[in-house]
Amino acid sequence: MTEHVTQQVIDAFTANDLDALAALMDPGLSWHAVDARAACHDRGEVLDLMRRQVAAGVRAEVVESRVAGSCVLVGLAVSAPEGVLTDDVPRDQPAYKVITTGDGRVSHIQD
Repeated sequence: MTEHVTQQVIDAFTANDLDALAALMDPGLSWHAVDARAACHDRGEVLDLMRRQVAAGVRAEVVESRVAGSCVLVGLAVSAPEGVLTDDVPRDQPAYKVITTGDGRVSHIQD
């Protein structure tokens, strides 16, 4: 099941399809970010953050993913216009997220 959800998330993310991503998110989804300003406590906050990032020109490409039980390690190549990203986002190597799934949805994201 995790592999199926992972592929759906990657496909939606690659297509920049926030509606498809929203359908894969648990309403109680939380995102614990390195930068506390980016922390999110529910699906609505995660989607708002993603919409703001897309509007600001942030782009991310999935370059790696590894499934381990209900968790997926995802490596992202992130790019954005100068001054948009905070200093904690790597530009010369992938940024990694651990995505936890449950009941066919994304339930937690950890930077």
